Amino acid sequence: MDRGEKWRAEFEKICGLRGRKRLEYLWDYYKWALVCLAAVVFAVHTVCVMITNSVKNTVLSVVIVDAERTDDDAAEELEEGILEMLGCEGRYDHVETVLSATSMKTEENVAKLRVALSTVGGADLVICGEEVYEEYAAQRAFVETRRLPEAAGISASVIGEYVGYAPVYLCIPEFAERRENARIVIKGIVN
Repeated sequence: MDRGEKWRAEFEKICGLRGRKRLEYLWDYYKWALVCLAAVVFAVHTVCVMITNSVKNTVLSVVIVDAERTDDDAAEELEEGILEMLGCEGRYDHVETVLSATSMKTEENVAKLRVALSTVGGADLVICGEEVYEEYAAQRAFVETRRLPEAAGISASVIGEYVGYAPVYLCIPEFAERRENARIVIKGIVN
């Protein structure tokens, strides 16, 4: 029996097994091959993610607290609107958007919000309501702030469908890296 015939016979044997017996057989005789395959898939995935992240040019990081829309489509639409507002046309230009931050006082939500507003989160622009603003302004987390008293004033802007509260605070955190881009977006929202 040559090698090809052995492989065909083995394949037929595996195909003849059903359910749990097939899994046990594969694990007993091919576990190292399965582990190596999983390791290769993981390594390829990791390299692809690293390459993708290395070519991205983050032009702004935006956090909207208590966003009305939080789905992936919403994040993509917001990113496109902000890129257009900034005049960015580069293939790899990217806006990081965090729409999942909430002002609810659970431990998890408080921790997420603190990370988003810290140097780790890297937010350049925070859009929030009065309660969140007052809490973090008291801690001197923001270097610049613009208060919009009416939600109607922003309804036509790029963030209009994400914010359903008033007043709205547009804040640049102390550790923001891209302050000038944040100012441009604030000006675009206000006008």
